[in-house]
Amino acid sequence: MHKSPMLLLSLFLIIFVSACSNFSDEPIPSPTASIENSSTTIPVEVVSYNWGLKETYGSPWELLENKTAVTVQKKSKIILSFDKKPEKILFHQNLSYDDFIKLDILSNEIIVPDKKGIYIYSFIATWPKGTVHYSIKVKVE
Repeated sequence: MHKSPMLLLSLFLIIFVSACSNFSDEPIPSPTASIENSSTTIPVEVVSYNWGLKETYGSPWELLENKTAVTVQKKSKIILSFDKKPEKILFHQNLSYDDFIKLDILSNEIIVPDKKGIYIYSFIATWPKGTVHYSIKVKVE
């Protein structure tokens, strides 16, 4: 009879310790975005993340809708740098609130189109501690 409460307590402690091992005070990695051969930098916004036991959700379009776009020249190359190298990165061009196209990018570089307009790009980076969704907004002139 005494084994049952001890077994439950042991099981609770194992679950609690396992859950806490995912918690991290480690800050979310901070990428930078800059234009090649230029001193221009583009603000990188955190859209959403799942980091340790913390989560947020958002939309790149909604987050950047009222933010000012950084003006870049046609065919400019945006270079993304991370303070910690991600294991995996997915790139998208956001066309509207709920529509995007996946970009086939093998490096951390985005080449903007030669057509004038406002463009929102997002990238989802994954590390062992979690995943972070970032976004940038540019105006091609």
